[in-house]
Amino acid sequence: MKRSAFLSFLLLSLFAVALTAFASVNTNEAASQLSEKDQNLLKDLQDPELSTRTKAAKALCKHCLPQAVDPLIEMMKNDDSYQARILAAMALYEQGDAKGFQAIKEQADKDPRQTVRTTLRGLCQKIDQSAS
Repeated sequence: MKRSAFLSFLLLSLFAVALTAFASVNTNEAASQLSEKDQNLLKDLQDPELSTRTKAAKALCKHCLPQAVDPLIEMMKNDDSYQARILAAMALYEQGDAKGFQAIKEQADKDPRQTVRTTLRGLCQKIDQSAS
């Protein structure tokens, strides 16, 4: 009985390791398959220049790029510029990603600036309306 349980555990472990390795390879391949334009947009979201960051966020309001969700969340939560935080939230909304929607909802009451909080609350209303 113990031996069959051990073999089952071993097989499941090997399967999990193989699946993880396969997923890792696919993720790396997907990242390397990004166009140069998309790679530049992702890089520009973290540029020290405000104008470069906001230009990239504006572009992502019109261009769906799933890899941009995490950098946009980071920008919405932590950018020093309230304009950049608003643009990041708008781009997140346009991406249509559930993780982005959740981040907007969480940040709507946390942002230190009233203008940003009001904008995010408006986006939350749009998210809720589209969900129903």
